[in-house]
Amino acid sequence: MHLLPGYTVKIMDFFRPDEIILILLVIMAAILVKRLLLKKKAGNKPHQYLEGSGKNITLYNQFFGNKALYEALFDNLPQRIFLKDTNSVFISCNKRFADDLQIEPRDISGKTDFDIFQARQAEKCRSTDQQVISSRQNLTYEDEYFLLKNKRIINITKIPIMDEQGNVSQVLGIFDDITKDKQTALALLEREEQFRTLVQQAGDAIMLADMKGKIIDANLKTCESLGYTRNELLNLHMMSIDPVIWSRDNPPELWKKLGTGQPVIYESRYYRKDGSTFLVEISMGLLQMAGRNLILSTARDITPRHLALKRSASLGQIVEDSSGEIYILSRDSFMFVQVNRGARKNIQYSADELRARNLLEIAPELTRSALRRLTAGIHKGTQDRITFETVFIRKDRSSYPVEIHLQQAEYLYKPVYVLYVQDLTRRKEAESELKRAFDIINTSSSVAIIWDNEQGWPVRFVSNNVEKILKYPVDDFLSRRLRYSMVIHPGDIDRVEQEINTAAANKEQNIVEHQPYRVVTGDGGVRWVAVQTYITRDSNQSALSFQGILEDISVLKEQEIALRIKQEEWERTFNAIPDIVTLLDMNLQVTRINKAGSILLGLAPDNIIGRSCYDLFRGSTLICPECPVLESFKTFQPRTREIYHKKLDKTFLVSTSPVLNDKNEIIYIVHVAKDISERKMLEKQLFMSEKMATIAGLAAGVAHEINTPLSAILQSLHVIQHALDDNNPENRATAEKYGITIEKLNQYLKHMEIHYFLGGIRESAMNASKIINSLLDFSRPRKRDRIESDLHELVESSLNLARADYDLKKKYDILNVDVIKEFADDLPRIYCVPMEIEQVILNLLKNAVHAMTDNPDQRDKPRITIRTYRNNTDVFLEVEDNGPGIKPEIIKNIFDPFFTTKDIGVGTGLGLSVSYTISNENHMGNIWVESDFGKGTTLKLRLPIKSEMESALDVE
Repeated sequence: MHLLPGYTVKIMDFFRPDEIILILLVIMAAILVKRLLLKKKAGNKPHQYLEGSGKNITLYNQFFGNKALYEALFDNLPQRIFLKDTNSVFISCNKRFADDLQIEPRDISGKTDFDIFQARQAEKCRSTDQQVISSRQNLTYEDEYFLLKNKRIINITKIPIMDEQGNVSQVLGIFDDITKDKQTALALLEREEQFRTLVQQAGDAIMLADMKGKIIDANLKTCESLGYTRNELLNLHMMSIDPVIWSRDNPPELWKKLGTGQPVIYESRYYRKDGSTFLVEISMGLLQMAGRNLILSTARDITPRHLALKRSASLGQIVEDSSGEIYILSRDSFMFVQVNRGARKNIQYSADELRARNLLEIAPELTRSALRRLTAGIHKGTQDRITFETVFIRKDRSSYPVEIHLQQAEYLYKPVYVLYVQDLTRRKEAESELKRAFDIINTSSSVAIIWDNEQGWPVRFVSNNVEKILKYPVDDFLSRRLRYSMVIHPGDIDRVEQEINTAAANKEQNIVEHQPYRVVTGDGGVRWVAVQTYITRDSNQSALSFQGILEDISVLKEQEIALRIKQEEWERTFNAIPDIVTLLDMNLQVTRINKAGSILLGLAPDNIIGRSCYDLFRGSTLICPECPVLESFKTFQPRTREIYHKKLDKTFLVSTSPVLNDKNEIIYIVHVAKDISERKMLEKQLFMSEKMATIAGLAAGVAHEINTPLSAILQSLHVIQHALDDNNPENRATAEKYGITIEKLNQYLKHMEIHYFLGGIRESAMNASKIINSLLDFSRPRKRDRIESDLHELVESSLNLARADYDLKKKYDILNVDVIKEFADDLPRIYCVPMEIEQVILNLLKNAVHAMTDNPDQRDKPRITIRTYRNNTDVFLEVEDNGPGIKPEIIKNIFDPFFTTKDIGVGTGLGLSVSYTISNENHMGNIWVESDFGKGTTLKLRLPIKSEMESALDVE
């Protein structure tokens, strides 16, 4: 906390003299009240009340022993004092109270408030008396009284007086006239409100703080400048706003000066709520208010002043450090005010020497009147600046040509001319060099030309070789019979005019970079030229003329056109390739792709360029295993691999070939991806057919080998059953021959379950016979007669066979399976072997029923949906079930012979294989499966319509 060093706080610092006198009178009044209380308690016998205490008697004698002194003091107090009994009857009063009533003090005894005051006042006095008596507490309040017809504001204090038993016996009243104080306070409050209004409207930040630095008040400008609300500021310390002055390390001289009562003015930095700062000039002084010493601070933001000074100093420094020659001179006398370093170096005068001279002394070709004429447009406001040429004379009397750009300004609050002077020595030399350059141009294949910014672009200058290059006489241009716009090819003139006019309108642009354009030669030919146009401007930056050098590039342009034609041919060829062709950089990212690749991938070229090949073809973030591109990078040789694209469900034959530059370095890889999905499918079908043929041959051999012993078993079984027949007389006779009966023998065999085992042998042999017959049917598919058939009738027939099948009814409960038919109305008749197609459909139905019945997790009721539809060439049959589906790892094997998921002895694994042979080989169709594991399976059959099958058979 901050305190003013060396500053002593005295009672005079907190109270005015009149306030000190009032305090003393109040103390005296309190002493008199105390006396009255003591007197009452002692029954006018102070020695009895003080109970013989020597100390108390001494005090009594000091203060109350002199009755005359007491009465004089009591009567001369400024307060009005009276004593009442509990009935609000006056007992006594001091002289000041009696004087107000214009009576003697002794005449007050026995009177009431109604005898003295108006009724309202009297009623209130009696009411407050009773309040003091009943509450036994002091009561202080303000009220208005009319004494001697004068309205007064009185501060009233009423005190209950207790008797020896502790009961209220009297009421002591003290009237203090505070009318003047109230009037003074109201006037002070009004003046304070006026002052506060002025403070709040002040343009400077004003804050009031106590001697410890706590902020007591702040005006609106302070809140706006610092970003705080008034309540937020009242909770802050000045050190938060001005830490430089209010910190512990503050300059003691400032506070010493403030302690003497002198105002202090200093510069500091205020901190805003957001942490930013700004420079302020602060006037700070002491202020006494309500008996307190406070510190009043008035702060003015001096940031603009500092910035102005900084800009002025910066401008002077910029002028001084500028690489050009800058002169600042008085607008009235043309005397030099400031000359920068570059100008002083060239003119060879010091700064002091130049400040003693004017412009006319170093530019003798200029006169005062001529300079006034030159600057007349600036003074009238019609020109911002003027430009003219003259000659400067150096201190050593040498001269040099200059170009002066003059404009008016204000410098150090004075009107000045600012001259930017350009030494033309080099330009003049350059012009000489330019002449020599034109001589060179005239012997070259480039034509130099200057044309004015006028209608049609009339030519001001053209090099002499225009006759050789463009076949036009020079005089045709210079006489304006031929303008430059007439030379430009009609197909390019609009573009060239737009480019030049746009650049001319932009005062910041002085060069036009043209695309090559055509010009028409004097003999009717056409030449391509490369031109760069330079713009010459006046003092107002308006385009005056244009300069250009026309370089004949016809040979290069013809080569470019030929190259573009070849490139377009290459592009057409590139996009005509049906395979995906891409160019890959060293990071395996696509830099080019042909049209077929973009279409096949289903992406626009912009969405392909920049992506990696393994991302496009595999949707992976990792390079393909055994990537052929990497092998080409390593070996510099072409490589080929088959890659499966999972997203497209296609197989590609990928070929990579490196492209080398002159240094035998790989610059990119040609990546060709050929869709071989159909070929792979055909290879798979061929492989399946070959596998079927191989297995069919094996099946035929196995069937023949098994059929012979199986026939012997069945024949032997037949002999045994015939020998045990009870009804055969020969069997009876033979049994009797050996002392037994045929009935007893059968009873024995039945008891030993021999008949049961014989039945099992027979059933097993019959099942084996069925398998042998299936193998023979599989190995020798017969070409039967094909007839026109209705596929829907074949489906109905197959359903009837399935429902009549013993195993499907007893073991698989086919009758409890819901069959939904979704038949197409426009399905054509097909050309097929009906019995074979029925067998295929029956196999598909069996497969679906078995799958649903064997599923332990089957929750929904078993359901088969049979669906038919067509396209232009084929009819389709779908058998869809809601069974368990097929695991992805075995779905590719379901058409393999002898492949089954059933238990041994339950399924043969030949149903779908036979169906595959019938559809693919016998009927030129196809069969395939789609399955969602856990949800169901759909087996699909495709068969050619009648006309297609007939045409195929005709070819056979």
